[in-house]
Amino acid sequence: MLSEEEKARIRATRKLMHDKFAQAVDITADQFDPEVLSKQAYNILSKEREQVIFKLLGFDNRWGKVEVDHCNGRSSIMTEQLERLAGPVIEDWIAKEIAPALEKAARLHFTKQKVLQAIQKDFLSSFNYRLHERVRAHAEKAASEYAAKLAAEFAEAVSMVEPEETPKTA
Repeated sequence: MLSEEEKARIRATRKLMHDKFAQAVDITADQFDPEVLSKQAYNILSKEREQVIFKLLGFDNRWGKVEVDHCNGRSSIMTEQLERLAGPVIEDWIAKEIAPALEKAARLHFTKQKVLQAIQKDFLSSFNYRLHERVRAHAEKAASEYAAKLAAEFAEAVSMVEPEETPKTA
């Protein structure tokens, strides 16, 4: 047990901590006032107006050199326009130049026998996986039923035993 002196010291410390916390919350609340935040954001955007416009359009102005900004796959007005313009050109080039060469290489590499072997291997792999899943589900069900039966038997056996009288503590 704590003495009255210790209890008083704890209460005083708790009040002091509470007051400091309340003061910190008041200071922080002033910093996050919507009006103050709005003014700060406006000032930052005004100061960096050129950079903001560059970024919105999809450009970057690093080291005094303007570049298209496509860092980390970021999408912008510029990158979308470039994709829209370049997409059909690339698709046409692939259809005329690349696809026929790839198809020829595939026909030479993938003979009918190789394709059938690959399909057979994949089928057997899928079959084994599905079989494993079904056997596992059946085992889980059987184990669950068995565990429930054992639990019921245990509960019945326990209910037949009279509980010991526990000594009372002061």
